[in-house]
Amino acid sequence: MFLEVFVKRWEKILSKTRVMIENHREDIRDNLDFLNTIFLSFMK
Repeated sequence: MFLEVFVKRWEKILSKTRVMIENHREDIRDNLDFLNTIFLSFMK
């Protein structure tokens, strides 16, 4: 019984996290590109 509740709660948390990641994936990619560009410009 306890385990079922625990698993259900984790599934909720994981699905929320997945949605957040899906929503922010583009932003994350843009930020990585930005950091990459800065890094490359410093290396020149």
